Amino acid sequence: MSPVYKCVVNIDQEYGDIQINVSGDGQIFIFLSDLGSLILPQLFSELSSFYQEKTSRARLESYGNSDFYTLIRDSKKIRIEHVRHHPGGRDIYTFDLKNFVVAIDKGFNKALENLCDKNNFTLKSKEKFHPLGEDVVNAYHHYSQILKRKV
Repeated sequence: MSPVYKCVVNIDQEYGDIQINVSGDGQIFIFLSDLGSLILPQLFSELSSFYQEKTSRARLESYGNSDFYTLIRDSKKIRIEHVRHHPGGRDIYTFDLKNFVVAIDKGFNKALENLCDKNNFTLKSKEKFHPLGEDVVNAYHHYSQILKRKV
């Protein structure tokens, strides 16, 4: 029986903040950024490259604070190091890569569906820094298609 991974994505459309919570293998990883419009396309691109075994290491800046995330692919695992610039500010997580990327896909898809159901979803392609702008939505769809081809 494969482990249960869950993901919840919160997107503040007004201020651009994003929070992605992924739980699995007894861990809870929380990814935060104040500029979802910048970090989400980068996150989707890096995870796609990991999943396709094109890259094995990436660094994501949090934008809005001094946190950063180092992602390392090791065979079928993803190791995430979250560094915060205060005492005790380093956490390390290890997840099954496939379960992790699929959980993020499902979580982001559910967030989009919930926004559409509430009639709160607006694709703001003209607003460059909107957290659900055209760049973000296109990056997500590309990411999701890669997973569907390989799953």
